[in-house]
Amino acid sequence: MDRSPETAGHGSEVSPTRRELLAQRLITKAIGATSPAQAASLWRKCQLQQFDEGGYLVWGNLPYVDAAANNVRGLTAGAGFSFNNWRLQDGWLD
Repeated sequence: MDRSPETAGHGSEVSPTRRELLAQRLITKAIGATSPAQAASLWRKCQLQQFDEGGYLVWGNLPYVDAAANNVRGLTAGAGFSFNNWRLQDGWLD
């Protein structure tokens, strides 16, 4: 069983798709390019591939949990961010 960081704890191996393997090879070539012109060309191909076929870049993951102590009043759950978009000025301690 594969115990690499990508699959550890999942109970089954995760095989990359052919497209993922080709993308990884292209990135590896771009990283290893010795000529600035060749590197620029390869990175351009990487960018075009990401633009044409890529998904979303997720920079982080917020927990979206609205919870406060029992003596906190005035804060409400918000649709976008915790506590109605962090409007803590609406809250008070009872």
